[in-house]
Amino acid sequence: MREALKALTATFAAPTAPYPLPDELQHTIEAFLERYHDIEDHDSQRFHDDLLSLYMRNVAGNSEKHGPFLSALLLVRPALTGEARLNEWWSLVLKPTLMEGMGHKRREIEDARAFVQSILVFDGEEDKDGEHARLSQYFSGKILDAYLSKTKMPSLSQDMSSLEDEHVAHGLETILVAFGRRKPKVHEAQELILDQPLTHSGTPLSFGQSVSPEGISHPGFKSPKCIRSPTTASSPSCFRNLSDSAP
Repeated sequence: MREALKALTATFAAPTAPYPLPDELQHTIEAFLERYHDIEDHDSQRFHDDLLSLYMRNVAGNSEKHGPFLSALLLVRPALTGEARLNEWWSLVLKPTLMEGMGHKRREIEDARAFVQSILVFDGEEDKDGEHARLSQYFSGKILDAYLSKTKMPSLSQDMSSLEDEHVAHGLETILVAFGRRKPKVHEAQELILDQPLTHSGTPLSFGQSVSPEGISHPGFKSPKCIRSPTTASSPSCFRNLSDSAP
């Protein structure tokens, strides 16, 4: 761990950070991950704290280093576990990148998407305690909240979404659809049927279409209020269970 952090510090403490990352740094991170396979919670916390300190000291506020750091963050993703730690990186790095898509380079957005996908998609056979399923549900709710906040469908008085909102919403929708198609089949795990379109009175909605909330539906939700309110959409009661969606 010490060698990985040392290599990361040397990379990001410099005036500029290379992008793509140097092969030597990637090899050092790979060796670290191999040694800390199935990392313990206290080791993950220690690594997270040091990486966060590095970020705040050398990267935060420096747009030129944002892309390289996102690339490094994606590489060390297996060492970052737990809701609190992942949620902190979501707030600091991932969400701003995904929600301000037009202000970031394409590969930065792709790295942010890949990081989120690594949380959403998991091997159900290896999820013995259900922790991966819980994290997947929690973060899929966050992505869905963000998506709904950009579609602006709930009100008749709202104007068509801006081009930037459309760009961001399309990127978030890409994450959700990819997850919907690759989601693991876990016994009794809650799932979102995300590869199905939102509909209004049975007719598929197009992006930015202004309609009344009544009549909006989606097979992944139990009630229309889950679509109308991003605040409630992340609530577990809004999602259908596997048994709910069975024919």
